[in-house]
Amino acid sequence: MRGMRLNPTRGSALLLSLIWLTGWLGASDRPTRPLAATETAPVIDGRLDDACWARATVISDFQQIEPRRGAAPTEFTEVRVTYDADHLYVAFRCDDRAPAEIRARQMQHDSNNDSDDVVRLVLDTFHRESDGYFFELSAAGGRTEGIVENKTEVREEWDAIWRGVSRIGPAGWTAEMMIPLKSLAFDPAGTAWGFDVERVIRRKQEIVRWSGRSQTRPVSSLSDLGELHGFAGLRQGRGIDFVPYASVTWATGGPAAGDGRFKLKPGFDLAWHITPALAATLTVNTDFAESEADQREINLTRFSLSLPEKRAFFLQDAALFSFGNSGDPPFGFYSRRIGLAPDRTPVDIQAGVKVAGRLGRVSLAALDLQVAATGALAAKNLFVARTKVQVLAESSAGLLVTRGDPSAPGSNTTFGADFNYHTSRLSEGRTLDLAAWVLGSDSDASGRDTAAAVQLDYPNEPLEGSLYLGRYGEKFDPGLGFAPRTGIYEARGTLGWTWRPAHGRWRQFRAEIKPELVADLTGRLESVDFDLPMIEWKTNAGDTLKLEHTAFLERLDEPFEIADGVVIAPGAYRWGRGEIEINTSSARALGVALKVKDGGFYTGHRRDYEGTLAWRASRHFFASLGGEWSDIRLTTGGFTTWVVRFQARYLFSPDLSLNALTQYDSDSGIVGLNLRLKWTVQPGNELFLVWNQGYAEENNRWRSTSTQLTTKAAWTLRF
Repeated sequence: MRGMRLNPTRGSALLLSLIWLTGWLGASDRPTRPLAATETAPVIDGRLDDACWARATVISDFQQIEPRRGAAPTEFTEVRVTYDADHLYVAFRCDDRAPAEIRARQMQHDSNNDSDDVVRLVLDTFHRESDGYFFELSAAGGRTEGIVENKTEVREEWDAIWRGVSRIGPAGWTAEMMIPLKSLAFDPAGTAWGFDVERVIRRKQEIVRWSGRSQTRPVSSLSDLGELHGFAGLRQGRGIDFVPYASVTWATGGPAAGDGRFKLKPGFDLAWHITPALAATLTVNTDFAESEADQREINLTRFSLSLPEKRAFFLQDAALFSFGNSGDPPFGFYSRRIGLAPDRTPVDIQAGVKVAGRLGRVSLAALDLQVAATGALAAKNLFVARTKVQVLAESSAGLLVTRGDPSAPGSNTTFGADFNYHTSRLSEGRTLDLAAWVLGSDSDASGRDTAAAVQLDYPNEPLEGSLYLGRYGEKFDPGLGFAPRTGIYEARGTLGWTWRPAHGRWRQFRAEIKPELVADLTGRLESVDFDLPMIEWKTNAGDTLKLEHTAFLERLDEPFEIADGVVIAPGAYRWGRGEIEINTSSARALGVALKVKDGGFYTGHRRDYEGTLAWRASRHFFASLGGEWSDIRLTTGGFTTWVVRFQARYLFSPDLSLNALTQYDSDSGIVGLNLRLKWTVQPGNELFLVWNQGYAEENNRWRSTSTQLTTKAAWTLRF
């Protein structure tokens, strides 16, 4: 081990050479359409018989993206667009010669619509290719919306007030969308927006699109959007949203033990659009009672895991706070550090102010919150500010500063700068991304240190590649960020090749190698995770088979207690593991996902099983049973871990749903039940009833460990 060294600069020249050989700079032609306003708004009922649609802008020149790029669609699609001073209206006509085969099983708001026929809409209201909006509607009426960040990534946790209705008929299906302009940020002086629409015919796994034509980029790729021009007279009213809410909770037991009495928690959010593109929000007694429960995981690594943000307050404007261009830690700002203790129990946010939006080519985001005392930690003020300026045609540069650490006493300040270069002007629509960032932290607990990284991405076909090089100082400690591993160099990359057969039952073959190396700051290797190779087959129906072999190296400088009483001694360990994964198409009513891993593990052997059985019974009912099981046998002892989860939901309508999630993990030994009833009286006005229940086994009997019943109402008033 002492002779092994990691040089983090090797490999970049080879990747750049491959990119140079694959494509030259080129130009791209994107479609445009003029718009005309309507004086009469349509009735949003899924029928396209309103007079305004006859005079609306028509888009029908779609092309296939999948399975045959550039081919004519197998079914006719037409989109009509118009607007008035307060709304954008979009109508979809999706003809289908086999209407009985239309997939329409998902109508829950904010759920995964990958089982259904869907239509999708992407807007770049500032027409700058930096961030935007995403709207999706299934044939069953399931609505999903999100914000687009980092040029292509959609955060579907973001919620907006809008309406969408679908209707299946003898000739196919139709849909109508009404998007209030008060739900969007835009420049009222701007006359053109970026725009694209997409239709998915699920049983054929066919995707057709108006503007973006790349098979490697989603419809949310902002650099591929077409253009709608002719907007005029748009307004956002007085720009004031007042959202009062109140929750009533009865709780006993659990980490935040209650006394069996009812607790009333009123609060409100008050948003004021200083300009149409810049808003300030005041939050008082912030409440997250309606947020979805986290999926349980058992961590068998030496480092902390990151979990996705699910709270609407932090998801709103999340794109403006994002830093760097990597989806993996470390993060300069990680919102789950706020309002949640290390054991995931809530910490009250007493009040706060958020300012977020854009001024010309500059985006601004700042958040100042006062959190309550918890445990041994006193009440704290937490602050984060982020700014980005658009440079060149598609790129940005920015700064980040945070102050405070909600999990440690004393002060903590983190500051950083990043640069994100993006071009979609390579030949045949290929894309290249280059990101670089540096962060510095100053903590009373840890001292001062820095972290920095550079990332290169070439996400194209048939050749794709990426390279990430990072250095994180030993004392680097971002108080409002997330850095699970410090005092290291990290290098990771991918090199892949995709082949799409012209005929036959196979849609796609893909092969990839994916090395990841970690070294300490002297250059000595500590970890290797090398997928060599990964091979994946995908059928025309959407079923996939994946085979993979991974080589590992782990160097321990101190004992690692992986389970109670099972300790791995310091030393260098090498092993290999194989993996097979099978996933059936989400278009099937009965879905199966199965993954098996088998091979060495430190001083012994490890076998893992992961599986999910999903039943999409109808648009009203869905259920799934899944979990993970690991059997580990080491020279110092053996153990098993397992997690089981059952999910079910019943949809009375797209606006009234009942969701249940039951989980058990062998680490905690607790069964958890989360039952959530949500009624959207109308967009923006919601009622919730949430029941959280815990059970633990004691003397061969199950006893209640905690009970929490919460009801919450939130109402939106717009001025």
